[in-house]
Amino acid sequence: MGLDIYAGTLTRYYSHNWKTVVQQWAEENGYAFNRITPDGEAADNEEEMSPAEVQAAVENWRDQILSAISQPGQPPYTPWPEDNEKPYYTDKPDWDAFGAMLLVAACHTYGEPVPPTVEKDWALVTLSAKDRSPRLTRAKPVLPF
Repeated sequence: MGLDIYAGTLTRYYSHNWKTVVQQWAEENGYAFNRITPDGEAADNEEEMSPAEVQAAVENWRDQILSAISQPGQPPYTPWPEDNEKPYYTDKPDWDAFGAMLLVAACHTYGEPVPPTVEKDWALVTLSAKDRSPRLTRAKPVLPF
């Protein structure tokens, strides 16, 4: 299991018209890459809608959201563009980046300054029992999932 970040249109994401950095690397280096579901089944066996069907569903959802949040007497929000070909960005953050994200969240939650840098090899955030302020420890985290 891995954490992949995708930034692009929802149509492209749900049409499966994008590749993770690991998929891209595998293709470039002559390796096979297989996506599997949590049940161990091949992800390619899933029934899929056509990109046009996905785009129609996403645009319908988008328009309903924009309509629901529109304010009376105000101009409507401009719909964002959806299609299956716009560029996308993807990457796989490492555990140091994940730890830094947790540190930023903890600092914002407890009103502490965010350190300008973090050390390599994880910095787990713990809370001081005395004053509940975030502290860095050198322990590897135990994730709840």
